[in-house]
Amino acid sequence: MTEPNLRQEMDPQAMVTGFWTGVFDTDDLSFDATPFHAFLTEEGGAIHGEMIEPNGFSPDPISELFSSVEGWRDEEEIEFVKTYENALGAGFSVRFEGVVEAQKQRIKGVWSVLESEAMGGGLSFSGPFVMNRVAACIATSAEAAANNRRSSD
Repeated sequence: MTEPNLRQEMDPQAMVTGFWTGVFDTDDLSFDATPFHAFLTEEGGAIHGEMIEPNGFSPDPISELFSSVEGWRDEEEIEFVKTYENALGAGFSVRFEGVVEAQKQRIKGVWSVLESEAMGGGLSFSGPFVMNRVAACIATSAEAAANNRRSSD
């Protein structure tokens, strides 16, 4: 992929900023497909954000894994690295490379392990991923409570 064209897009719908939900799988089907949620922010082509997914590999007794996201987008090409923040795998990173499709509503591509030693020395994992923009607006708890009070009057 090429380096990002760091430009400021004025139309928020032209960027990948927002909530996303998706799934990633392995090429050899050694693990079940893993669902995830992401919140991405794009500023001038630079991407940052957070991801959450069910714990599918860490022996730590936690149910969810959190990761930070850093990367870039240039036109329809996107690349980002997710780095796990909690559990035994903290600091472990995965690269996602893909294409932004359908009016910035879907991202499809491949992921690959960056630090295979962190997974047990020499193991290599990769596979497809897809993520879709969540279109619904998310109200804050205060807004939801206010709406519930008004509707029950």
